[in-house]
Amino acid sequence: MADPFLADPHIFETQVAILARRARVVTLDDVLDHVAGGQPMHPSCVHLSIDGSLEATLAAAEVLSRHRLPWTYFPTAHAVLDQDPPWPVRLADAVAASTNALDADGSVHDLGDRTAKRSFFRRAVTAILAAPDPEHALDRVLGLRGMAHPQDSRWPLLPASGLLELAAGGVTIGSRGACDIGLTGVGEARLRAEVAATTRLREYTGQPMRYFAYPFDRHNRAVRRAVAETHALAVSGPGAGWGESRYRLSRFDTGASLETFDAALYGDRRPIKATRLFRRLAARVDPTRIALAKDTR
Repeated sequence: MADPFLADPHIFETQVAILARRARVVTLDDVLDHVAGGQPMHPSCVHLSIDGSLEATLAAAEVLSRHRLPWTYFPTAHAVLDQDPPWPVRLADAVAASTNALDADGSVHDLGDRTAKRSFFRRAVTAILAAPDPEHALDRVLGLRGMAHPQDSRWPLLPASGLLELAAGGVTIGSRGACDIGLTGVGEARLRAEVAATTRLREYTGQPMRYFAYPFDRHNRAVRRAVAETHALAVSGPGAGWGESRYRLSRFDTGASLETFDAALYGDRRPIKATRLFRRLAARVDPTRIALAKDTR
């Protein structure tokens, strides 16, 4: 199974090259200054943030450092400080190690090749996030007959020492809470515990930890209110842009294609010049300079 947490490195390198040429890449400190002062952000301003496995993070760090672009890393406290894999990693490990899974109704899920594994993984994630009790839904998926339970992960987590190295290198460290679980479906006590996990990251890194990313972009008024008590900004899913509330700033996934990258940057506008630039740069990128994803079928 290919790494579900790592974008195609060749495409990512090209996307970053475009941003370095055509956009003003800003820090979240810059964003906070503008939002707090009621000043509009220029349309060319872009902020970059990463959250993912060790390999995905290191690959992104290498590319962004080479282009000298600032970015923010959003870890979960349990994953980095306790090396406790978040549930998407546990699910990906199980799917990658399995060849088929039998549902309660007798239907068989073929997991024999990479395409089938990725399709099942995506459908399972969607179903788990939509369930009233996501953790119970995860247990049901992992408990399907035929589902493997490997002891070692194919996608190791960033170690705590790596978090310190990123911080020392000038990367802004934010927080995704404790366990990378959707916050809209949890009770008040669990919500506050998840948000309070930022304190552990703050104490370990010595950074102010003022920025929060909602896991899976899920938030409501209660979640935003809890985050606002201890954070200065929070990033969410796609929205109207910089003009949103400081606790639901828009966040777009640039995706794995030119089309999704264009949509994230320009919306409905068709950037003909950017498209041509993308193709020119793509032809120049040397893939041997990039940390390539492993093919782990």
